[in-house]
Order: sequence, then structure tokens, then C-alpha cells
Amino acid sequence: MKSFIILLAWVFSIHTTAPINTTSLKVTSVEMACPEASNGYFEVAIDYQPDFVFPAELIISKGGQEFENGFLPVGEYCLSLTNGKGDTVVEVCQQIVEGSEARCAEKK
Repeated sequence: MKSFIILLAWVFSIHTTAPINTTSLKVTSVEMACPEASNGYFEVAIDYQPDFVFPAELIISKGGQEFENGFLPVGEYCLSLTNGKGDTVVEVCQQIVEGSEARCAEKK
């Protein structure tokens, strides 16, 4: 009696037609907040793709409340970039930590 092994290989691929969001938002620098102060800030780099719909708006929020960059107390914030249609294109979350008394004295 002879035995035969038959191997079947199925090759398939997945294709998507959904556009890939390639506009990027990077936090390039984080300045610590001084103790008992609201003076932290983020420096960001935004790479807009050719199909981005302007105007752009950068929203910094924490717990549903919006904040102005440069006046941030210690905490975790989400930076959201919205396009001219009001759609959030990309979001990055980052933390502001408390700086030392010595470091804050240097900033004065």
C-alpha cells in the first residue's frame, strides 16, 4: 500500500482602499512646569501632507478642558491636530513634569 501526502497552499493578500493618514505631529521638546506654577509648554513639529485641508488648529487638552501652550501645569495632556473640516487628524499625548526649584530659578 502506497501513501501520498498532498500539500495545499493557499496564497492570499489583503488590500485596503482606505486612505492612510500620514500627516504627523511630533513633540520635539517639553519644558517642565515650575513648582506651584503653570508655565510648562510643548514644542512640536508638524509634517503636513499635500492633501491636508487648512486651516489647522492645535488643541491641547487635559480631562476635557483646553489649555494654552506656555501656561501648562503639571499633568498629562493630549495634543490634537484638526483640519479645516474640524476633523481630528492626529493626536499625541505627553506629560508635563514638575521642574526643580534650582531649574526654575535659572529660568528667571
